[in-house]
Amino acid sequence: MTLEWPEGNRDDIDPHLLLPDQKALDFHNRQAEHAMLDRDDVGINGFYTWADGKTVHIPEHKEVISLRAIVPGAYVANVHVLRVSDSLEGSDSDPKLPDPVKVRLLKLNPRVEELAVAEILLSRVGSSQRTGRLLSASS
Repeated sequence: MTLEWPEGNRDDIDPHLLLPDQKALDFHNRQAEHAMLDRDDVGINGFYTWADGKTVHIPEHKEVISLRAIVPGAYVANVHVLRVSDSLEGSDSDPKLPDPVKVRLLKLNPRVEELAVAEILLSRVGSSQRTGRLLSASS
């Protein structure tokens, strides 16, 4: 599962995934059973220093949740606005809320296949929206 929001935006948008065993995966619990939050983009990161000392900026905002196995049951995905850049001194965001967010569900094996896409608007800090519910019958 990937979560993306516009470049230039410094808001902190987070995915939350409820697993079939009712364990939650989010920025507080980055790993649960067979699932892992691979990347937590807090909106103001994206600056990296290479070994040669050069700093590069990657403006893309993307969070990724990976499943190492498909466990039978229901998976419920939500997206949440944790913080907007106005709450961080010196980090103005462009664009401002509402944040257009794109959530993709991808299957990676044996080939990359897009299973679902949802585009939503999040309008205020603390807002959360369900983006999907996936039922898995078998592994």
